[in-house]
Amino acid sequence: MYSTTVEWNKLLFQTFIPRTWRFVLEHLVSHGDQVANVFDFWPPQTSVGELNAYAASLPEHILDTVMKAGLPIWPVYNPQGSSEFRDLDSLVVAPPTEDDRILRALVVMGVSLTRPPKYIFDLLVKSSYAVTTLSPEVAHDVLLVSSFLLCIRSN
Repeated sequence: MYSTTVEWNKLLFQTFIPRTWRFVLEHLVSHGDQVANVFDFWPPQTSVGELNAYAASLPEHILDTVMKAGLPIWPVYNPQGSSEFRDLDSLVVAPPTEDDRILRALVVMGVSLTRPPKYIFDLLVKSSYAVTTLSPEVAHDVLLVSSFLLCIRSN
């Protein structure tokens, strides 16, 4: 009996709950004007209770499910609070500690950013997925491309 319960809980927390959560996030961003912060709908960073052994890795499993699907659920950073969402491949991921003035300047220059909470940022960084995180080198490269595109458009 114990073995069956353990396996059932693993299946729930590693497969079914992450898939369901992914659909919930997808649904929420499809109604983006009604969602102030989609990250509020991610599972909490930590959990307590008897299911903690399973729930503790729930954010990782949800991230994995979301990343494999390539969903446009990542909010584009905008100081005015726009409700645009994109897939992560088209965004630079800014650390939550990055100065807002720097992020605003990058946005003005045409850089598309997202800025998840620290625990989601940390999950992204340690994941096996190719995520472009903001650094001076990345900002330089992206600004070069943005400047080049602006020059082409103005001609």
